[in-house]
Amino acid sequence: MARYTCSTTVLQPLDNVYSKLQTFLDGNGLEVLFFQKDCLIAREHPGQVAIAKLVTIEVVVDNALDSANAKQMDVVVTNEELPFHRQNHCFEIFNQLSELLNTNCSISIEGPK
Repeated sequence: MARYTCSTTVLQPLDNVYSKLQTFLDGNGLEVLFFQKDCLIAREHPGQVAIAKLVTIEVVVDNALDSANAKQMDVVVTNEELPFHRQNHCFEIFNQLSELLNTNCSISIEGPK
């Protein structure tokens, strides 16, 4: 099972971040399964890649760091694919998502773990 995680501090209002995330999800064939203000779960539509490669994304916001608009955001990208190679489908989606967060939403990002 491939699993990539990152943690970032977001300086924008969550509505802006979720708007950018929704654009990313739509552009990469992912649908939102669950959404609350502090949690988002999305998965890839079947049919684009093999079943074992279908990606699930979990975004969890920690509201404990609530100073101005700074929030701690943890992202987990998983699938059932065995990560024999560093460049696999799950890592590609993770890399694109972490790039989006790093350039548009945050001040620091750590990952993959």
